[in-house]
Amino acid sequence: MSLFQFELRKLLINKKTIIMLFVLFIFYAVSGYLLCSFPLGGKTNYDAYSSLVDKQIKTNNPDQAAISTAAYADAKKKYGDSAIDDVEKVMPELMFNVNYAQYIEHLDEYYNGSTKDAYNNPYGINVLKSNIGKIEANGDNMSFTHKKLENQLSIERSLGPPVYANTALWVSLFSTWGNVIVVILLFMPLSYIISPVFSIEASTGMDNLILSSIYGRRKIVTVKLATVLITSTIVVLNYILATFLGNFLSLGSFVGWDTALRSVETYVRAPIGVSVWQFALISVLWLVFSGGFLGIMFAFISSKINNLIAAFGVGISVIFGSLLLADYAELFPEVFKNICKFLPSDLIQLSKLFSTYYVFNIFGMVIPYYALALVFIVIITGSMILAIYHFQKKRTVA
Repeated sequence: MSLFQFELRKLLINKKTIIMLFVLFIFYAVSGYLLCSFPLGGKTNYDAYSSLVDKQIKTNNPDQAAISTAAYADAKKKYGDSAIDDVEKVMPELMFNVNYAQYIEHLDEYYNGSTKDAYNNPYGINVLKSNIGKIEANGDNMSFTHKKLENQLSIERSLGPPVYANTALWVSLFSTWGNVIVVILLFMPLSYIISPVFSIEASTGMDNLILSSIYGRRKIVTVKLATVLITSTIVVLNYILATFLGNFLSLGSFVGWDTALRSVETYVRAPIGVSVWQFALISVLWLVFSGGFLGIMFAFISSKINNLIAAFGVGISVIFGSLLLADYAELFPEVFKNICKFLPSDLIQLSKLFSTYYVFNIFGMVIPYYALALVFIVIITGSMILAIYHFQKKRTVA
């Protein structure tokens, strides 16, 4: 048996891990099924809702905006904002009216912005034009703010307004893949699986034998890191396939796969011009990529902590600590909020990266958040890999 096969069996291809992945697959599939079907009240209500959406798309009834807006306003008065989601599940027509009214709101925001938008992060064609005009009137044409708004206006014009479509499956799927739920359901188990990669040998005393061997300083580390990346990829793909299966079985339809990403509720302000299926591919690639990043991070922690349980605990603490900091980031100055954008919990959430226009000033250049996040992950991952090699090289035999 080769060294690589030996390490792979220790971490991934063993009875405990295989059973765990199988149980997780079932859990993820059931979770995906319920998260998709429950908000829609089951497939029967979904089919009724779909027929209403299809009819509006085909006929483009000009009076529907007023009808749906009035129905939405009445529902809020009757049931309250917090209860509308529950009522929608048993009333497909209300579900249609609420969603169409929200689409009309998004359409208006595309041109006129919203009072909810932050002063330093405006949105809307007319709002952007107005702000650019004010900056130019003050003679600040070369300022970063002017560059930022000009770039944003150009993107908004090229992408166009939100699109109305039936994307119920993709709303649920992208929520499962891109929101905080992925941090809890996917990366907690990943931490548990990866944590033993170095720490288990230190806790059992096997590291003394390994460090004394001919391969102890470099080759074993290389093999372990390769095993971590493969294991992370398998764990992530297990999650992706299971949640996709669960969501699809819930509705039995791929409707909306070829529409613009801006037809999906969370991404109505997305700064990238891709279709739903293209963003699904981006999501898969990003999850695999960020899974590798976190896998290396958990391996880095494992290389520094001799106790297996402690290594797992520290890994989980880093994830939940970053979640907590990100939740309270709005209470702190702008600089701290920008730093929080690069916490692990934010870097792995697609909704944080792609749901809205967010850029950074890098030497006067306008750099999108998602592009900077990609570069940051590559640099940090590379640094952690080099640090692991360094730690192993400097360790001494007891």
